[in-house]
Amino acid sequence: MARGAPTLPAALLLLAFVSGRSSAQTTGNLWFRYILQVPLHPHWTLRFEPDLRVEMAPDPGRFQQLLFRTEVQRHLGEAHAVAAGALFLDAGLTRTDQLQVQEWRPHVAWSFRPALPHRPLLLRLRGEYRSISADPPGETGTTLVRAARVRSLLQDDLAFRRDEEGHLLTGLRLAIEGLWRAWGDAVEPGFDQFRAFGGVVQRVSHDLDLEIGYMWLLREHDVQQHWLRMTFAHHVPTHHAG
Repeated sequence: MARGAPTLPAALLLLAFVSGRSSAQTTGNLWFRYILQVPLHPHWTLRFEPDLRVEMAPDPGRFQQLLFRTEVQRHLGEAHAVAAGALFLDAGLTRTDQLQVQEWRPHVAWSFRPALPHRPLLLRLRGEYRSISADPPGETGTTLVRAARVRSLLQDDLAFRRDEEGHLLTGLRLAIEGLWRAWGDAVEPGFDQFRAFGGVVQRVSHDLDLEIGYMWLLREHDVQQHWLRMTFAHHVPTHHAG
């Protein structure tokens, strides 16, 4: 199929669709994540993250996303780190073949953890290039949308219990993240999303953490999403790597 230049409605549709928006203004959703972090060197870490996101209300199972993100991180001392990676996302309506969307999303990131005693505060800035392709209803040929986005995350953990080395065993995790469109085909730069998360983190074993919590997501035009997110974070011990 020939690739056509995206019209404004098509571009907005695809950008909203891969972000989890269905036809409803407010939806309830489930989000399952598995994060694997493998140390390659004292200053290098490899990260893998498969995710599954499913709409549960108002139409259970109607919309779903499957994504896979990988990233290489370079630690610059105790407080700073830089990273580069990419994401592949497949999103679709499970009961129709009218719209299936794929996205490739390379990114670069910088993170900062200030030296605060027993306060694992995290600030992360990420820049993303998005290449999204689909065959939207009413469009001739394949539509390709390209866009750039900037994200800023602020996260803090409030510990209830720690081990002898000061690592979190049980605690409360709070996070906010803003996302802004920096550039895009047929779309204006500006606000994209705001996310607020609150949840509980529990150490399951010496190298596995479980996080369960609620995330509220706001998009433009007052589109709101409610997410129940469950994350298993697996940290491979350093002496097992390599």
